[in-house]
Amino acid sequence: MKNILIIHDASSFGKCSTTVALPILSSMHLQGTILPTALLSTHTGPGFEGFTFLDLTDEMEKIVDHWHSFGLKFDAAYVGYLGSVRQIKFLEKELPKLLKDDAKFYLDPVMADNGSFYYGFDEEYAKEMLNLCAMADVIMPNQTEASFLYGVEYTEGIWPQEKIDEFLTLVRKQTNASVVLTGAG
Repeated sequence: MKNILIIHDASSFGKCSTTVALPILSSMHLQGTILPTALLSTHTGPGFEGFTFLDLTDEMEKIVDHWHSFGLKFDAAYVGYLGSVRQIKFLEKELPKLLKDDAKFYLDPVMADNGSFYYGFDEEYAKEMLNLCAMADVIMPNQTEASFLYGVEYTEGIWPQEKIDEFLTLVRKQTNASVVLTGAG
């Protein structure tokens, strides 16, 4: 059975993040192993203002050190919500050591939607996230994330093909990753 590393937050309430990824992988007869990035009381979307957030960066480092101690390697990694630039930098260094030689790296650069950054994210975060995008085999940004990452002007609504082509041209200058532009219609 293939072992897939899920690096994502754990939202206590709300159908998102690890609580969704783990059962999907299980239904595909894949083993999911989690490396939680944060513990949240709810997801961070509209209607859930005032959520709690526990940064798990220090624990992530301990978990990965333990895995290294017995040579654990993964067939693939799915990375979603990272709570800080520090977590991105940690994964830039450690993720290659955690993946088998033929492993695939899938990245959802969770940071923004509807033309705005999510709470706690900013341009510095987007700039650092570009380094993870360059490492990934598949990147899955939404249109806002694509705009913030690659400097494409954000516009509401479904992008016309010309704008998608502009985005893909910019991506190709930095990575050979396959791209799934979510929300593009």
